[in-house]
Amino acid sequence: MQVYGTGNGPYAIDFMSMTASQSATHTIITGTAETGKTDTYLVTISSNPNSPIVIQRKVHINVIPNSITLNDGTLGVIISGESDFDVKNIDTNSVRLGTGKAKPLGNKGILINKKRNLLLLFNKKQTGIAQNDTQICLTGNTKDGTGFIGCDAITILPKTTHEQSSLLSLFDNIDSKETSDIHQFIDTIKD
Repeated sequence: MQVYGTGNGPYAIDFMSMTASQSATHTIITGTAETGKTDTYLVTISSNPNSPIVIQRKVHINVIPNSITLNDGTLGVIISGESDFDVKNIDTNSVRLGTGKAKPLGNKGILINKKRNLLLLFNKKQTGIAQNDTQICLTGNTKDGTGFIGCDAITILPKTTHEQSSLLSLFDNIDSKETSDIHQFIDTIKD
């Protein structure tokens, strides 16, 4: 489902569902519309008549590096902040990556191109990445319970290949103090 911004201001979407046992579930999603901007939600209705509707906001993520081997190591994911999606409101304890539902090893707020983003680091093996995978998805909730999902394309390299980009290669657009803080954060997680 998509919400198209034809003006600026708050919006609310009501979802009602009824289970086979006549139990009703009511969910309200809120956001802020901006002219020309689209908010996208993934609405999943289960074939199980007793399952509630699952609503997740789509967010933009970048997996770093996105050309990876299946060797041990750390995988970074940046969740992009938007004017109506503040990464400070993410419940980092709810975030999971991949089919293995890996929990973050750590997280750090970072500025990229003057936008607040969230960098999360994961143990690559715990993500469940397999040889034929072409994308990996991250899920989580905001502190108010709103679900979100973001997916990014990945390329699996042969185990003997050296990964071409590192976690630090992304940070060319960041000032030197922020880059230094990121280096220290990544070194802390790797130790």
